[in-house]
Amino acid sequence: MGMVALRFDYSGVGSSDGNLAECSVGKWRKDVLSILDDIAEGPQILVGSSLGGWLMLHAAIARPEKVIALIGIASATDGVVTQFHSLPVEMQKEIEMKGEWSLPSKYNKEGYYSIPYSFIKEAAHHCLLHSPIPVTCPVRLLHGMKDEIVPWHRSLQVADRVVSPDVDVILRKHKC
Repeated sequence: MGMVALRFDYSGVGSSDGNLAECSVGKWRKDVLSILDDIAEGPQILVGSSLGGWLMLHAAIARPEKVIALIGIASATDGVVTQFHSLPVEMQKEIEMKGEWSLPSKYNKEGYYSIPYSFIKEAAHHCLLHSPIPVTCPVRLLHGMKDEIVPWHRSLQVADRVVSPDVDVILRKHKC
């Protein structure tokens, strides 16, 4: 039995067209749905890492007839919004006034990511952890307990909110 795999970068990321500064969670959600609608054939098992874990949930909600299972690796569901709201109110106001958040990161050569405030505001419209997540397919969530970017308890939050009874969380003592 042959298996087919499809992998892609979101608009403005990696080899894809587009300007990252003009992208949003909503645009990337449309990218995923476009791939499911126009390219992928038959039932799909989606694998999403970090932001991709958030987007795979949106895909399963929007296309339950196509998505038969989810595998999330350090799923960053609601991540940037949750992180922003954990900042002191004064800092949130400063970011709003400046129009961007310089988020420190050792994974960027500049030492930080510049996140437009508009990105954070738009991403808030796609948050899922505030209510039950209407995903009914099997879900497997893998997370390293020493993950420095996405806290491992985020996978537990996702597992708690997903309505599917078939959900497993696998925590690794070290980074994944």
